[in-house]
Amino acid sequence: MLLSDRVALITGAASGIGKASARLFAREGARVLLADLDAVNGRAVAAEISAAGGTAQFVATDVSKAADAPRAVDTAVRVWGRLDILYNNAAPTRLCNERDRAVHELDEAVWDTMIDVALKGGFLMSKHALPVMMRQQRGVILNTATINALVAEPGVDSYTAAKGGVVALTRSMALNYGKYGIRVNAVCPAGVWTPMLRQWCSEQPDPASTVRYLNEIHPLGYCPDGDAI
Repeated sequence: MLLSDRVALITGAASGIGKASARLFAREGARVLLADLDAVNGRAVAAEISAAGGTAQFVATDVSKAADAPRAVDTAVRVWGRLDILYNNAAPTRLCNERDRAVHELDEAVWDTMIDVALKGGFLMSKHALPVMMRQQRGVILNTATINALVAEPGVDSYTAAKGGVVALTRSMALNYGKYGIRVNAVCPAGVWTPMLRQWCSEQPDPASTVRYLNEIHPLGYCPDGDAI
C-alpha cells in the first residue's frame, strides 16, 4: 500500500501503459481518476478496479483541448479533495503514429497532432495540476517520454521531436517546482507490447520482419509473444 490515501490522475488510462498503471496504483492504495478519450474502455477499467476493491472513476478527457485539463483536475479535487500524482501518459492516436514520417514526407496535420497530444497535453494538464500541488506543498508529476527522445530512430520524426520536448520540459519543471515539494520525472521506455503497438505491427507490409526488427533493437529482446498490456 505504497500509495495509501493518495489521489492519482492518469491520462491515456483506457489501455496500454495507462491502464496497467491505473491497476497498479489502485492496488497500492491510490484513488485513481482515469482520463481518456475512450469512454467505453475507460469506464470499463474504472469498473474493473472498483470491483477488485479499489477506488476509481473515469472522466472523458482530450488532453490537447485547453478546457478539458482543468475539468479533469477539478474532478479529482471535487471528488477526493486533493491531487497527489499526475501521470501524463496520453499518446497520439494509432492513425497518427502510422503516418509519422521523415520530415520531407511528414504531413503538417500529423506533426500538429503529435505535438498537441504528446507535448502540449502534458503542459496543459500540468498547468492546472500544479497550483493544487503547490498549495499542498507536495505532489508528483510523471511524464511518459520514450527512448526515442534520447536515441533517435529513423522515420518517426514528429514522435521523436514531441517526446524530446517532454524530456526537456520535465527537466525544467523539476527545477521550477522542487521548492514546493513537487517532484517531476519522466520515464523513457523502449517498445512496450500494448494493443496499439500490436495492431501497428500487424498492419505493416511484413509483420514478421517488423517483429524481428524490434527484437534486434532491444538488447533483451522484445518478447512479442507475451500478453498485451
